[in-house]
Parts: sequence; C-alpha cells; structure tokens
Amino acid sequence: HYGCDDLYTRLEFAKLIAKTFDLDLNLIQKTTTATLNQKARRPLNSYLNPSKITREVGVQTYTLDYCMEQIKRINFE
Repeated sequence: HYGCDDLYTRLEFAKLIAKTFDLDLNLIQKTTTATLNQKARRPLNSYLNPSKITREVGVQTYTLDYCMEQIKRINFE
C-alpha cells in the first residue's frame, strides 16, 4: 500500500468522501478513538508516506481529491 502526499485526518477524509459522492455531511460527527471502544488498537495517525516508492520505483502519486474523483468517475458515471 502507498498513499498520496496529502495528509488528512479521518474526519477530513470522511468529509471528502461525502463531498465527492454528494452525501449528507451532517451525518458525519467528530468523535475520538477512545469513545469507539474498538477491540483492536488503531494508530492515531494512519498516513501512508509515498516518498520511498516515489523515489525508488518512480511511481507518481496524486492528490486524494483527484483519486476520489477518479473512483467516482470510473465506478459511478
């Protein structure tokens, strides 16, 4: 797995998904990891740094906004 150069919180990511697919942003509520009572521990930061794959393999990364628009275009238009 590799990511993009953008750095989003989970809240910002959820809002971007809602915006991209014309979903109701009012349904997204801010919370904390502690209140979710998940059985498995999750990292607070899930950022995937693409610098190594970009440098060593030459893979081009794109913005998250661009990728979301491509997913929408390919799957829903």
